[in-house]
Amino acid sequence: MRDAEGRRIHHGGATRSMDWDEVEAFCQTVYMPYRVRPLVRHAHPDATMISARAGRVTMTRFSYGTGIHLDRFDPEAGNILVLNTLKGALDHQTDGGSIPTGAGESFVVDCSRTDYWLEGDPDHMQLNLTIPHQVMADTAERWYGFVPDDDLWT
Repeated sequence: MRDAEGRRIHHGGATRSMDWDEVEAFCQTVYMPYRVRPLVRHAHPDATMISARAGRVTMTRFSYGTGIHLDRFDPEAGNILVLNTLKGALDHQTDGGSIPTGAGESFVVDCSRTDYWLEGDPDHMQLNLTIPHQVMADTAERWYGFVPDDDLWT
């Protein structure tokens, strides 16, 4: 990746990995703790792992490079995920049912307020935002003078 002047952006870490431990450490840092399992037993990742912070929001360009099932997202981390699918597909599961997203589609979930899991196909590539729930609550307070109850966040 390059900045507006065309200079390479240094990310301070690996931007690709075929090691589950390295991929898991990246994900726990930029998203939150959760469980990941490959859809094909003993499959190895070929992950793309790029992140950048803007204030309290983290942006990532990310792919596992293999089909995955994610669950057990840690609600204590207090994060909202905005999952933008660039290619491939994800299938999101919440209390409201299963919702597929493909290239050009997005899904927003407040993992601090709802139980959530997803499956990603081997070709998925995401441009994601990780936003602390408190950032959204503070914004609602400033803009509207109150913080909505959990009906909005779930």
